[in-house]
Amino acid sequence: MINTFLLLTIMGGDLYTKCYAFSNDYAEVWYFIPASEVGYSLMQDSMYNTYSYRIAINSYEQKDSVIREGIKGIRRGRAGIGDFILDCFPVFLFPGRFSYKLNVALFGKKLSASGEFEIISDTIPFYLSDLILGSKTERDTVFVRKGIKFTPRIASKYTNLDTLFSYIEIYGLVPDSLFYFVYYQIKDSLSQTIYKNEFTRLKYDYSQFDTLSISLWGFQDGVYQLIVEIFEPALNISAKRECVFIVTEVLPEIVDEPFAWEIKYLISEREYKKFLKMSRKAQIQYLKKFWSKRNYKEFKRRLIEVDAKFSTSFIKGRDTPMGRYYKNNGPPDEVYLYGPGVATRADIRHKGARVDEPQEVWIYETKGLQVIFKDINKDGVYELVRFAKHGDKEKEDYWQNREEMRRFLIKDD
Repeated sequence: MINTFLLLTIMGGDLYTKCYAFSNDYAEVWYFIPASEVGYSLMQDSMYNTYSYRIAINSYEQKDSVIREGIKGIRRGRAGIGDFILDCFPVFLFPGRFSYKLNVALFGKKLSASGEFEIISDTIPFYLSDLILGSKTERDTVFVRKGIKFTPRIASKYTNLDTLFSYIEIYGLVPDSLFYFVYYQIKDSLSQTIYKNEFTRLKYDYSQFDTLSISLWGFQDGVYQLIVEIFEPALNISAKRECVFIVTEVLPEIVDEPFAWEIKYLISEREYKKFLKMSRKAQIQYLKKFWSKRNYKEFKRRLIEVDAKFSTSFIKGRDTPMGRYYKNNGPPDEVYLYGPGVATRADIRHKGARVDEPQEVWIYETKGLQVIFKDINKDGVYELVRFAKHGDKEKEDYWQNREEMRRFLIKDD
C-alpha cells in the first residue's frame, strides 16, 4: 500500500495532503493549510470567506481520471492566526494505484500538492489500512472512524510537549484464535529503537482498529519512524505499516508549568493581593522574574508531596497547617503519633495525664525543635498548637525528656 505525500510551494503558499485508504474501496484525501496562509482571512471585512478547490484523481491501470471542484467556506473563529484549515474529500474507487493533484485558491494565492495511494482488493485475506498520525484534541474538523475522534496531523509535525496518537484498521481477522498481537516501535534517524511495546488484543470482529498514545516528552529534534506490525496467529501471517514524523524540541514557558501560579505559598498575603490585581501581562513578567531566582522543581516536588501526605476529602494538603509547615520546613527527623489514652511527652512529666484529641509531635533534631499538631475538630486536619525551640540549657532537658518519651512508647516484647 502506497501512502506518500508531496509538499509543493507555489507563490509562497504551503499545502499538505495525505490519502488514507480503508476497506470496501473507500479512501479519504485530507489536506492541511497552515496558519501562515489562513491568517489572510483576517484581512477580509466579512465574517465569512471562501476558497476554491480542484482535485483530480488518476488511475495508473485504467488510464482514467475523475475531477471534483467547487467552493468551500471559512468562518472567522474557525480559521485565523494560530489556526489552520483541515478538511478532506471522501472517495470510492476500484482497487488499484492512483495519483492525485489538489489545487486551492486561497485569498489571492494558488496552492498545489500531489501524491499517490493504493486501494487494496478485499480478496486479500489479511491487510491493514494506512497508518494515521494525529492528536487527541477537540476541534471543529476531526477524523471520525468507528467512534474514535481525533485531529490528523497531515504534516506529521510535533513538539516534545505533544502526545502522538496513531490509528490503524485491521481487516481479515478470523475466529480460530482468541487473540491477535500488536507490536509498536519508534526509531530515530540512526535506526536506533527508542520506543518498543507489544500488546495482546482480544478478537471480537472481522475488522478491528488499534490505537496508540505516547508522550513525546524527552524526544529531541529529529525525524522519527513509527512502525506498527500486526500478527494474526490463526493465519500465521503479519502485516506492517510505517509512518514518518518530525519532532521539534521546545522548552516550556515557566508560566505554563502546573504549579508556577501557586506563589501564594511563598509570598506574603499582602504581596499576593498585589499580584492578583496585576494585568495578565504583568503577572507573567512577575512570575518569570520570581522563578528565575527560585528552584521551581523543588517547589513542585514539595507541593505534590504534601498533597499526597495531608489531603483530606475537603481540603488539599498544601492548605492544611501540617502541609504548610512541611512545605516550608521540610520533613521532620522523627514523628510520634498518639491519641486518646496515649501519653504525650508533656504528660509524661506530670505522670498520668492523658490526651483527648489525636496529636502528632514532629521532631527536628538539627534545629532542636519540636512541633505539636492536634486534630481539634476530629476531621483529619491537624492544627498547629505549639512549637518550641530550645536554648543550650533547655536542649539538655529536651534530649532527656525525649528519651523518657521513647522508653515510654517503645515497650519490650
